[in-house]
Amino acid sequence: DLADLQFLGLQGMIDPPRESAVTAVSQCKEAGIRTVMITGDHPDTAQAVARQLGIDADRVMTGTELSQLDEAGYRNVVERVSVFARGAPEHTKAIAEALQQLDHVVAMTGDGVKVAPAGKAADIGVAMGKSGTEVARESSDMVLADDNFATIVAAVEEGRHAWNNLRKAILYTLPTNAAQALLIMGAVLMAAFVPLFSVRFVLEPVQILWVNLLDSVLLTMPLMMEQKERGLLQQPPRPAGAHIIDALFLQRVVLLGLAISIPGFLIYYHFGSPAVVNGELVDTLLLTQAQTAAFWAILFAHFGYVISARSVYGSAFTFNPFSNRWLLAGIVLSLVIRFIPTLVPGAATLFRTAAFPAEWWPLILACFFPSFLAIEADKLVRKMMTPVAAPQSLPA
Repeated sequence: DLADLQFLGLQGMIDPPRESAVTAVSQCKEAGIRTVMITGDHPDTAQAVARQLGIDADRVMTGTELSQLDEAGYRNVVERVSVFARGAPEHTKAIAEALQQLDHVVAMTGDGVKVAPAGKAADIGVAMGKSGTEVARESSDMVLADDNFATIVAAVEEGRHAWNNLRKAILYTLPTNAAQALLIMGAVLMAAFVPLFSVRFVLEPVQILWVNLLDSVLLTMPLMMEQKERGLLQQPPRPAGAHIIDALFLQRVVLLGLAISIPGFLIYYHFGSPAVVNGELVDTLLLTQAQTAAFWAILFAHFGYVISARSVYGSAFTFNPFSNRWLLAGIVLSLVIRFIPTLVPGAATLFRTAAFPAEWWPLILACFFPSFLAIEADKLVRKMMTPVAAPQSLPA
């Protein structure tokens, strides 16, 4: 019986979204990631919270409406609606599957039991480590230790950073290996026309082994330590089926392979030609010195490439040349140890090298520029010819 009651007052409570969550949703939008909210709350509450977060809330669908849809209906709805209220676990799972059918990459996050089926069906399930249920944590691929949605955005940035650095390292390794292959194949093809190349190749096998085991490691591994590039979250996400080896890689393998190998050929030919007269070797020491000079020329060509290889698209003139100390250390170390096979008598015999005249150094040092200028020109041309891509919409 509610008779004879006296109204004393009304209390209202609010659980406002974290400021970090509002910022994270905005960052997701910049990164081309679409944020979809599915809640069990009343539609009006869901709409109000979504607007506070910056999620498109012009249209809110309820679980009752979703129950009346078939698969085609779901696919049509999930492209247009970003807020769902009064949803049941089966609705959440169906939404995730509909997005996947539309070729979206789906990350599902939540802390309740109802997100467990959807987290399992999504490309990656993200559970809350503190407030999340045991079922949600067990069914997810990743658990947030701090229960902060902004952590997911940070993880996206770290993922892009790791992918970029892996790509840089591989994109450096392939053209340098291609250059060595071109040195061998070019010498074989030219041997019939240029007697110098029939006497000896540009590099000895043991010198190629040195380049592969020492120079490549000392200059490739530091690229994996490269700092984050600016604007990672402002770049559109890569397609789910993207490959590291693409048309860009193949083009640069050819371009940089030539830019590195040709200086080695020219240095060897320029200094070594007098050692071969009428197809006969007349000066063994001079030919060994010419090989050693080419050995050094290839190293400086690698230096020119690796300095610009710190960014796949950005010019070397746009980032701090001293920000990657690991790379600087790798360059210095590879430079210092290169004197071992050149100047140490026992090592010189093993690596078939010899000290050469000091006046040869200017031409050898100039081998730094072809590879550096080739990749910088390639970046500039691509920047001029490629329009700015609009962010892709990948739901999360």
